[in-house]
Amino acid sequence: MSTPGYKIEVDTKNRLVRLTLTGFWDRATFDRYTEEIEGLAQEARRAGRARLDYRVLVDLRNHGVQSREVATSIEAGMIHNASPLQRHAVLISNSALHRSQVQRLGASTDTRLFENEEDALAWLLEVRDTASD
Repeated sequence: MSTPGYKIEVDTKNRLVRLTLTGFWDRATFDRYTEEIEGLAQEARRAGRARLDYRVLVDLRNHGVQSREVATSIEAGMIHNASPLQRHAVLISNSALHRSQVQRLGASTDTRLFENEEDALAWLLEVRDTASD
């Protein structure tokens, strides 16, 4: 399994946030991630951008199944921070257990699971193009 961590990339031109989560997280990793995400959200609000302006690509292929504590915290964070109308494409491994955990976590948003990045990006961009027509 990969080293615990995350990478957050914001593509303002394409209105896309890419989150890459890796490894088995402890509470401290989750707290650092949450603090950084909340800081970016505050910056976006100050710049006049809304959550719904952005699509989210979450890469969990090297994240794996998390502890109950971390999974519960991630779910609570999504419920609190993500709009139910915001689109999330989630890249996952082919593990049935991982898929099950991610489906529960994404229940509060418009989330689709993908096993390859090309399909995930195509879906996100298709939704964006349709919404702007």
